Amino acid sequence: MKQHLIFLSILSTLCFSRIQAQNADSVAAHFIQPRPLELTYFKTTHLIFPYSIVTVDRGSNAILAQKARGVNNILQLKAASREFEQTNLTVITADGRIYSFAVGYSDNPKELTVQYDNAPAKTMATVNTSLALNESHIQQDAVKISRHKKTGFGVKCKKDGMVMKLDGLYVDQDIMYLQLRLNNRAQIDYDIERFDLSVEDSRQSKRTASQEIKIEPLFIYRNAVAIPANANLLWVIAIPKMTIPDKKRFIVRLSEKNGGRNLHLQIKNKAIVRANSLL
Repeated sequence: MKQHLIFLSILSTLCFSRIQAQNADSVAAHFIQPRPLELTYFKTTHLIFPYSIVTVDRGSNAILAQKARGVNNILQLKAASREFEQTNLTVITADGRIYSFAVGYSDNPKELTVQYDNAPAKTMATVNTSLALNESHIQQDAVKISRHKKTGFGVKCKKDGMVMKLDGLYVDQDIMYLQLRLNNRAQIDYDIERFDLSVEDSRQSKRTASQEIKIEPLFIYRNAVAIPANANLLWVIAIPKMTIPDKKRFIVRLSEKNGGRNLHLQIKNKAIVRANSLL
């Protein structure tokens, strides 16, 4: 009997050790090793991904990031200042992959252009297969929404004759659509310099760094570079479905080239959860 109990004790210990090893292997399999990336203040670094960029998350404001104009899969990066402390950068693409980078400063980076193919690597992982998007389907939905009447969300901002208003919000599976109306009531054309979507801290303490998550549109219907004088323009913007965490805000920014009519539209979570289903 004593020998039997000893045998069971040893067997139990071996089984427990094996389970711990399996759990450790499982954790290691999901660990993403950040890829080293150097940026400089003097030159622009380009990251070329196989699929459209969905979101870009910068670890700090030391990194300047924007999607290349007219191209959905190229990210342009630059250092906002010299000799910044190491930070991180995370990029999610439309096929559901996440790319992780450990970003440091160098006056002369080893790489200025990095191109990724479809092969998996240790610096990426698939976060959600449902994000594998059918761009043709998204475009069809955007056209359909452009014909819908406004649903009266009442969210708008205006400055010197320019008005930006949220006419509607729609959701279809993992995609959310913003129906934005731009109205130029002035006699001067509005030349668009930059259009940004981001989730930011509602209030920033002087002792803490601001956390900003840039949201890259999956598709913009009726995208334009200018809004003529006395004209209306309706945009339908497709982005990944989301809600806003506490103490955060969803911001839509439109900047005028060589001008001061910069618009800042804040969409609260209570508006997002009222999004209409796209039938």
